[in-house]
Amino acid sequence: MKNVADYIEAAMNEQSFKSLRRLATALDIGHSSLVRMRDGDTYPSDETMARLAELARADVYGALCNLNIWRAKSPAVRAYYKDIKRSIRGTAAAGLIGATALTSSGNSDAGTHAMVESLNAQ
Repeated sequence: MKNVADYIEAAMNEQSFKSLRRLATALDIGHSSLVRMRDGDTYPSDETMARLAELARADVYGALCNLNIWRAKSPAVRAYYKDIKRSIRGTAAAGLIGATALTSSGNSDAGTHAMVESLNAQ
């Protein structure tokens, strides 16, 4: 997702919320705060971003990395967060490939265990 507004839209759709007020209530924040976030005037706290990602059924780790990429003031720090995000994706992909290979071999318990271990390592 490209910005906070994308997460807000996804959360509204996933939760079938008809109003920003309903989403604000679910996030335990004020309506005006949510509007400012949607409009790009402010960023959510880490806690609000994590909850927003959960409601959007998006990757929480990626959402928190995105948040830090967006708020980073220096290009160098922004690059570090982008590297962290790529690293997280690489770890998850490796775990899913391993789990798929084990599951395909008929050992679904081992595949599930490998996937859970990979995600827990993040």
